[in-house]
Amino acid sequence: MDEQEAPWTALSDIAARPIRTARDAERSSEAAQLLAEYLRLQERSRVFLEDNGQATPDADLSGKQLDRAAEAVLRDAGEPLHANELGRRIKARGWSHPRSKVAHENQIYHQLAARLPAFPDIFRKVAPATWALVEWIGQTDAVD
Repeated sequence: MDEQEAPWTALSDIAARPIRTARDAERSSEAAQLLAEYLRLQERSRVFLEDNGQATPDADLSGKQLDRAAEAVLRDAGEPLHANELGRRIKARGWSHPRSKVAHENQIYHQLAARLPAFPDIFRKVAPATWALVEWIGQTDAVD
């Protein structure tokens, strides 16, 4: 078994076991939570390493409002991002919805689609579901 895949495989196996007792359910739940944490850490590590370890003071987005998290990610990216990629990067940097510990990426996508238009002085939609910072572009580049 490859060392990189060992935690993933073992945790997946435990989470997928048949549940016959309360203890089985507890172990399955714990394995699923650990697997989720492992995957989030793996993604955050990938994003960090892509940035050559040049993490900014705003790298951890936990506790930030979604619009502020989106602004920080866009600023670090330096280019417009599709809402799917924007949501993935926001989640990878530790953001979570205040009422949900584990927001799924499609939920973040919909939250971005609803929230970012409320800040036209900060965000501009430059293509379908693709956002940029207003400071990067002129008004004529916007897409409805």
